[in-house]
Amino acid sequence: MQRYFMAVIFTLIIMIGGCTYTQGGENDMKNTRAILTFSSFDGGGPKYSVVLGSDIVSYKSYVKYSKANHKELNGAGYTVTYTFTGLTPGETEMTVEERSPLSGDRDHRYSVKVDNDMKVTIELFEVTEREPD
Repeated sequence: MQRYFMAVIFTLIIMIGGCTYTQGGENDMKNTRAILTFSSFDGGGPKYSVVLGSDIVSYKSYVKYSKANHKELNGAGYTVTYTFTGLTPGETEMTVEERSPLSGDRDHRYSVKVDNDMKVTIELFEVTEREPD
């Protein structure tokens, strides 16, 4: 019962918190990179994947747990961070697919732009609920 209660609480936090967007980041003095951060938790929290319309950017991702003892916890919270770096000037669409057995499935659709100085800008234009496959 306690595990179910924790899963419900974390689901509500994720539904409220969702995603953050920042420009630049560590060692990015020119603010050329864009960063998206999503919240999740172990044991049923959303999994995220990136689908790009074209290869104008590359990206790296990493997971950071909010507590050092996360392996000992049920439903440990963490963030998934994607860092996007420009490869060539242009514009494309991107979808971040969010899939969760507890909070449902969503598609986050973005416009991704890379200018001539290789600055990456990401703008959210739609979040849609998906029916389970």
